[in-house]
Amino acid sequence: MIRYVEGTVDLAVWAPPQRLRLSSDGEQVVEKLPTLANMKMLGPSGHVVFVALANGMGRPIPNDPYRNLKLAEKRGLGFLPYGKCPKADGSNDYVADKHKDSAPCKLGADGHALGIDHPCKCIVEIQRLRREKNGKKMDEIEARHLSAEDRAQGQRERQIEVQARASEKMVEIIEKLSAKDKK
Repeated sequence: MIRYVEGTVDLAVWAPPQRLRLSSDGEQVVEKLPTLANMKMLGPSGHVVFVALANGMGRPIPNDPYRNLKLAEKRGLGFLPYGKCPKADGSNDYVADKHKDSAPCKLGADGHALGIDHPCKCIVEIQRLRREKNGKKMDEIEARHLSAEDRAQGQRERQIEVQARASEKMVEIIEKLSAKDKK
């Protein structure tokens, strides 16, 4: 809880939620976690994102009107809360047919209690389908937007083709002129 001392925040008492995780080199790192001002959600592309639900300092106010507005806006765009079963909120449109008739999930797909770190099988399935769909789109976009190196390579290849055609024409002209000279 944040303690106010004469208009300032007592940072010695308040600390954001944290968890320990292993870094890539095997060291334990303290990672700061978002407060209620953010929510972990599954985006329309299939990627998990933290959506900001506060318009200022991230104070955890569960029924903040701005938070509720942002949640409704994101839900309308296809974002789904990552730690909840979509069937619990009545979001059956996103749930695969094989899971639609069952009750909301109580356990995560890995058998642990349902939560942010352990999404249910419905969310995992939706994430897989969205990533497949988005992967095709991304492949198309990447094909249209070549890297600078690929563009330079294409220009070099076209330049070589132009020079080869010019050389062939020069050879033809020289052969014609040499044939006229022999007559």
